[in-house]
Amino acid sequence: WEVSIATFEAADLQRPPPEQSIVFVGSSSITGWSDLEADMAPLTAIKRGFGGSTMVDVNRYRDRIVTNYLPRIVVVYAGENDIAGGGSVDALLEQYEKFSRHLEERLPDTKLCFISIKPSPTRIAFWGEMEWANFRLERLVQTDPERLCYIDITALMLDEYGDPKEALYLADRLHINRQAYLLWGDLIRPVLEAL
Repeated sequence: WEVSIATFEAADLQRPPPEQSIVFVGSSSITGWSDLEADMAPLTAIKRGFGGSTMVDVNRYRDRIVTNYLPRIVVVYAGENDIAGGGSVDALLEQYEKFSRHLEERLPDTKLCFISIKPSPTRIAFWGEMEWANFRLERLVQTDPERLCYIDITALMLDEYGDPKEALYLADRLHINRQAYLLWGDLIRPVLEAL
């Protein structure tokens, strides 16, 4: 992911992002959110997603694309690729905890929000593990509710039978479309405004 990270850094040199913003970091669900900044207005958001990344990757590059911005809030969407790639839920939780501890050490006043892993039609075989990861992540957040928050987008993505709503996905049945992002924005923005 070095090329993606270097591209962010080059853009930052040309136009430094404002401090005390909200950094969104993670995998393709962040990368593909083309109107993220507008959807979060009037809040100031910085999009630092790099598609296909794992929580391990987010930790690897956290100082270069997260903490160096001195953000007020960090929003993370990652973990789906970890599980789909064969990683364990325990290993994923260790990565979430590692990120949380690092942020607390570097920026103790910064809030950290995790977006739950979404169900995707093409990855439905992994959904049981992903649900377990979401449950464990929510429990982790409850250990420090003043600093951490959990944003559960699962209900938005499932129909009355508990299946992913096909209308919210692109043709690959993995990545989400504009309709889904509008739903995400309507759910996430008030949480961040409250923080």
